[in-house]
Amino acid sequence: MSEKPEPVIADTKPCSLELDPGTYWWCSCGRSKGQPFCDGSHKGTDFEPVELTLDEKKKYGYAHVNTQQPHHIVMVAIKNCKQIMKPILTSILVVLLAAMSTTTYADADTKAEYVDTPYTEQKVVFDFYMDDPKKIGSALYWIRSLINPLMDAPYNYAPEFMDIVVVIHGTEIVTIAKKNYKKYQQVVDRMRYYSDLGVKFKVCGLAAKDYQYSEADFQDFIEIVPSAITELAHWQLKGYALITPKIMFKKYSIEEIR
Repeated sequence: MSEKPEPVIADTKPCSLELDPGTYWWCSCGRSKGQPFCDGSHKGTDFEPVELTLDEKKKYGYAHVNTQQPHHIVMVAIKNCKQIMKPILTSILVVLLAAMSTTTYADADTKAEYVDTPYTEQKVVFDFYMDDPKKIGSALYWIRSLINPLMDAPYNYAPEFMDIVVVIHGTEIVTIAKKNYKKYQQVVDRMRYYSDLGVKFKVCGLAAKDYQYSEADFQDFIEIVPSAITELAHWQLKGYALITPKIMFKKYSIEEIR
């Protein structure tokens, strides 16, 4: 028995058409000059057109696929062209990720590169607005993480070359009230240390009023300003970078997850 002929590949690229409701005859032989519809060019071959009935007007994507089955045609009907691309791109991504997973990235001969970023003199305003006074302890580490690397080689900046402002207007305001010093002594002493290095600590006057604090209630390194929001805008307009510490309580130790 002779083998059935292979269909002609009309095109290797997917196409799209906007079609009205009705019945259409799809070309399965690939010989039609009016692709993707049949024009009778299959006559004299073993191919027959494929009937397609559409219920509504839409944009349809379609593709002819050359397989070992001469009568086989793959047609994709979709609401719009974007829908056909999503699964195709997803499939490509899966293949690429699978290929990447076979690459060995734990090669002992490779390693990361340490780069000394050319840091310049810093002008920074910190936005302290915490929902728990205890979080100010962690927020102060953000100041340390800014200052310490700049004081070390290769930068060797003295503190006076760093302009740092801290604006306080959350619940942490209670930590700098004199009457709470015993409870928050550790963080207050750390703030005083940074103050001696030139860091300016400013308290929102509106927040102070909410807590019924006056100037006499705060530590002597504190400055009270009219509004925290206005103060933050003021320093940013003067070219200061804004840093807002995001404080989260640790769920895991480093040893558990490293």
